[in-house]
Amino acid sequence: MAALEPPERRRAKRLIDGLTEAGAPDVEGIARRDIVGEIPAAAAFAIARQLQDLGKDASPAKVARLLAGGRDEDLGVRWHLVDGDGRPITLDIDG
Repeated sequence: MAALEPPERRRAKRLIDGLTEAGAPDVEGIARRDIVGEIPAAAAFAIARQLQDLGKDASPAKVARLLAGGRDEDLGVRWHLVDGDGRPITLDIDG
């Protein structure tokens, strides 16, 4: 944390606090991968948590909607589905 610039340090602190509140395992590791490693580890945790909240009986449409795009306000993360060129993919799903 000490090696981070002040804006990154504040972001790391907020993320660690949010991950702790959410009950994430290895909050420092997730924050380090996300901020220093530039790997969307916090978004991956948020997606996994929301998938679990959908339950085992969730319809494929609900799962697809979640994976296509979403956010976790508590963690301050967003995600969206893109192709290999980074273009957003939108899904027209009934159900």
